Amino acid sequence: MAAEAARVPGSGEDLDASFVHLGAVDETAHFLGCGPEYRRATETADGLLGQLLTAVRGRPGARTEEWTVIAVTDHGHREGPGRPRHPDGPPRRRRRRSRRTRPVTPRAPVGRPTSG
Repeated sequence: MAAEAARVPGSGEDLDASFVHLGAVDETAHFLGCGPEYRRATETADGLLGQLLTAVRGRPGARTEEWTVIAVTDHGHREGPGRPRHPDGPPRRRRRRSRRTRPVTPRAPVGRPTSG
């Protein structure tokens, strides 16, 4: 799936926006909690995101294009004594975590988080 998604930004087509959902991390947390499977799912998602960023950098017009990449979870997650395996509780407990990269240009390498 990620290889297929990476072909789109790497195709050289003129794109205004692209959306990719990597749901295995969330599904793993729902069904298995935060054990070794969760860590593997997170590492796999990280690798898939890396493939997408490599495809963006490899576009024929990459030196003149400006891209902003936003990675966001659907909610936060804290597991422990007295906490559920998944935060289906009140909205205040479901905080989003996000990371945004600088625009993908020669002067701002992909993958370095911005401050703030």
